[in-house]
Formats: sequence, C-alpha cells, structure tokens
Amino acid sequence: MNQEPIQWPTIPSFTEASKLRDLLIQETGRSYVVREVMDGFSVARAVTQEAERSTSPESPPDAGDGEAPLPAPLVLRPAWRISWMSGVLALLTGALAIGAHDLIPRLLDVLADTVGRETVASALGVLPVHPANLVAWSALALCGWILLGWIYHRYVRLYRVTPDAVEEHVGIVARQTRRVRLQHVRSVGLRQTFFGRLFNVGDLEFASSGTGEVDIVFRGIRSPATMRAHIQKLMNAGQVTQ
Repeated sequence: MNQEPIQWPTIPSFTEASKLRDLLIQETGRSYVVREVMDGFSVARAVTQEAERSTSPESPPDAGDGEAPLPAPLVLRPAWRISWMSGVLALLTGALAIGAHDLIPRLLDVLADTVGRETVASALGVLPVHPANLVAWSALALCGWILLGWIYHRYVRLYRVTPDAVEEHVGIVARQTRRVRLQHVRSVGLRQTFFGRLFNVGDLEFASSGTGEVDIVFRGIRSPATMRAHIQKLMNAGQVTQ
C-alpha cells in the first residue's frame, strides 16, 4: 500500500485525526489512513492495488462502487517518549563530548594537586592520546550509538489495525508478521507503568480465543486507552454484522 502524504498541519489528538479521516472518506469516497508522527498524528491518502485497478482505463468499474467505503487501516509505531531515558543519556553524552576539552584539564589539575604534577605528567606520557580527546571521542561514539538504538527501537516495529484484524510487523530488512482477526480476539489488555501513565504511553496485549495467551503486543504506543476503545468498537461492530 502506497501512501501519499497530505500537506496538513500535524494533529495532536488521535480522536481529532480520526474525525478528519472519517470526514474525508465520507466526502471523497476514497481511503485515508491515520499515521503517528513525531509531533502527533497525520492523515494520508491510502492507495490500494484495488483502487489503482479501478482507476485504470482498461478495468471496468466495480459493481459495488456505490457502497460505503470500509474504515481505513490505522498505522502505529512505538512512541518516541517511551525511550525518554535514551534521550536523556544521548543529551548527557553529547554535552560531555562538547565540554570534554574544558572539563578534563580541570580534573587533571585537581588530580595533580593531590598526587603531584610529576606523577600525572608521567602517566599522561604513557597514553597514546590526551585524555580530553579520548573522553570526547568515546562520549561522541556513545551518543551516536544511543541515538541509533533509539531510532531502531521505534522503526523496527509497525502495528496496523484494519477493520477486521490487528497486525504486528517486526524487522527492517527481514520482517516477521503476526496477524489475528478481531473476531478471534478474546481480550485486549492494557499495561502501563508509572512513567507510562505520566507520558500517556503503554502496551496493548491481544489474546486470541484459540491459544488463550497473548499473541500480539503493541509496545509503547501513544494514547493506549483511546486506542483500546477504538479497537473494541471495531470488535463490537464485527460481532453485530456477523
């Protein structure tokens, strides 16, 4: 499925983004999807293969063009804020890399007053590089490693909620996919830590009726309670139509 981003301002609330998506679907008859972005949620056009074939000159129009379109799938990723500690560590190591050339000489002066300048000078002569450079390079490498891990943690997982199923995609190059139909979901559990409640992030756990165990986990998503209510609404709608 290809997505064409729409140049609208980011919407902070998932509820407001869903209202805009539903309005666009109602007015245009086309499919749109709500996507989570760094500053909130955005709405994008969802172009499916079926839509591409229907707009092709060679393909005849479908008989069901007059029917109401299905709700567009919801695409989620783990929230940036779920790894807030990584951001703090990256900020601290970055600051250390920048200030190492001022901090390390002062620490060496304090050490020289304690153990003697000759001892410190002889120890520095053994080192291949100056301690300030060593600390700066090490802190910079650590900062880069933390940032890469932070980005990887977000983009290695993708979650989709369609009108009839929930999906979990794990991986970037090699990807593993789990899918459970909503009619087979026995329960939707919500798990939040203290910091999760503080930052409004948490995990949604889906247990299927076939295994009785948790089959899919949406880890660290934003507004988990709202998302849980949205999924339960889809589940109830599916039960009514069956």
